[in-house]
Amino acid sequence: MTNMRRASPLSATVLLTLFATGCASTPCKIKAATANVDLKACRTICVKAATAADGVVVPTNVLSQATNSVASRLQASGKFDAVYTHPCPAGEKAAHVVMLYTSYRPGSRIQRWLLIGTGTADLKMNVQLADEGEEQVLGQGNVHEFWGWGGLLGASRGIEEMQDTACKHVAEGIVEACTAR
Repeated sequence: MTNMRRASPLSATVLLTLFATGCASTPCKIKAATANVDLKACRTICVKAATAADGVVVPTNVLSQATNSVASRLQASGKFDAVYTHPCPAGEKAAHVVMLYTSYRPGSRIQRWLLIGTGTADLKMNVQLADEGEEQVLGQGNVHEFWGWGGLLGASRGIEEMQDTACKHVAEGIVEACTAR
């Protein structure tokens, strides 16, 4: 009986730790690069094609989807004078959105279904707002999505849903940074 009592708090601690670390989602907070940068002056946005950091393999269709998703969400917000995907029309002065995947691991729904902590999915992206010539970073932020639940819950969400959430966070972060009063 004594062993059972000692095992219970330990088991509870392990389960609580697994429960708390099964997923993570961080909103993208775009912060001005320097104090003299006014992100509210960014009224026209040009979303560049998303890219992957060296050594990070991201399917081409995922990069294209991220670019289009962020651009359409920014357009739908109604907060900007114009939103384009790169290249911008000639003569248009715009702040450029630069997205760089620093981690992309799709994981496995089947592995997550079988055992919590296996087959975890992970997606990290650095986001920058840069001036027209991309010579000066106006603002930057990060987004991170992690999914590692087990059982049916773990199998219910894949990298596709994480990608959609990440793009939503990027667009919301840009809207907040460029329109907050």
